[in-house]
Amino acid sequence: MKVEIILSIVFCFCCANANSQEVIKIEDISKHIGDTVKICTKIYGGRFLYRLKNSPTFLEVGDDYPNQLLTIVIWGKDLENFEDRPEMMYVYRDACITGKLELDNGKPQIIVSKPTQIVLQ
Repeated sequence: MKVEIILSIVFCFCCANANSQEVIKIEDISKHIGDTVKICTKIYGGRFLYRLKNSPTFLEVGDDYPNQLLTIVIWGKDLENFEDRPEMMYVYRDACITGKLELDNGKPQIIVSKPTQIVLQ
């Protein structure tokens, strides 16, 4: 019985650590490329480009396009996971975005596939 309790505690601890991410400032994103992070800031703009391959939605973070510090990408296949159009419901709002920070053509981005990755403040 004691072994089962200990294993349960260890399992819960491991799961909590696997899902944790570092909270960073938008100004520090260049230091965290490749990391799973949480960034809390304002979303300044959004565009749904249905004519492009995979119909991406882009949300500009930290400033408006083309001066954004970070771009949030939501692919067309993932739009069904959202109640409303992301380019409408998140724009001009403060939010915390969670995901893996990557570079695309030298610009930082986070690909979001579900609404739990963007939490309005």
